Amino acid sequence: MDNYEKSENSTIEVEQPQIEKPGNNLVWAILATIFCCIPFGVVSIVYSCKVNSLAEQGFYDEAKSAARKSRIWAIVAGIVGFIGFIINVIIGIIYGSYETVVSMLN
Repeated sequence: MDNYEKSENSTIEVEQPQIEKPGNNLVWAILATIFCCIPFGVVSIVYSCKVNSLAEQGFYDEAKSAARKSRIWAIVAGIVGFIGFIINVIIGIIYGSYETVVSMLN
């Protein structure tokens, strides 16, 4: 017979497939909060913060979902901020024109 030794302390190492963590979009969330729309930007920051912790726990699908939601909320904050800026410019033009007409009449 062949001489095989059976070891009780043998371990089998199984390589886990490396799954790439999704980007957390935190920079975009912070910029959207500062420059565009605070409420929507804060929602984006909350989702951004969830991405890393979910990925570290192994919940990659949930981490991708949180990253997607973070990106969507940052885009919404940017759009709302841009629309607000345009409205302010229009109001400024209208108010400026009104003041010019009033000063001409006096």
